Amino acid sequence: MSELLDWVEGVGRAVPGWVVRANVEALVLLAGVALADVLLARRVSASWRMMLYVLVPLRVFVPFAWPGAMAMGCGSGTSDGGSGASAELRPR
Repeated sequence: MSELLDWVEGVGRAVPGWVVRANVEALVLLAGVALADVLLARRVSASWRMMLYVLVPLRVFVPFAWPGAMAMGCGSGTSDGGSGASAELRPR
């Protein structure tokens, strides 16, 4: 039971940082897409430019990197892909 509570506490500490990082990345992507939209306004049809905006919700709704404790198999000591984001979440 203690291991479960430790895991839940670790995830609770990791999630806010992950949410902030994901939102900042989405904001940067949105700014890039808006800039590309303005630059391509006269060269590309509106339908192709609007397809660029699909990248923004895709980035928001599909996480490309979960913190290690939220990934499957966290109890087996797997790492989070080398990012070091969740070093404190590894089981003891």
